[in-house]
Amino acid sequence: MSSERQGLLLRWLLTVGIAFLVFDLSRTGIADFLRLEPCAYLDSVQATAKRPDPARLGAARDRLALAWEFDPDNPIIPEYLGIVYFHRAGIVASDLPLRIGYLETARDYYAAALALRPNSGYLWAGMAVISGALLESRPSTSAELADGAGGVI
Repeated sequence: MSSERQGLLLRWLLTVGIAFLVFDLSRTGIADFLRLEPCAYLDSVQATAKRPDPARLGAARDRLALAWEFDPDNPIIPEYLGIVYFHRAGIVASDLPLRIGYLETARDYYAAALALRPNSGYLWAGMAVISGALLESRPSTSAELADGAGGVI
């Protein structure tokens, strides 16, 4: 192979490598841009302890889901999706089946985030809060309590 053809092949391979790198970096950048506003809103809700707006929660969920499609390896996105569903569960506290469904969805998102970042104390704490809320929300009858107590004794 002549040196001219080797140079052309090297430039072509370098161009393809740079194109893939730019694509991957732009994908991550787009996901980070998409998650900024919903994460800021959810952080402000948590900092002020005010009741979240259901419409803004829906918009935040949609933006975060889109961001997760762009960057499925980012553990922040499923964590905040879990926070969205946890807040939704708090809004519908009177509808027990819907509340349990939202809490289970929040738990699933936290599990996805923990799979990506297993050493995060914040994620484990969030998972504990969601699991506790699930335990409080599940209806239990006295027969179930008696069976559970008998198993412990």
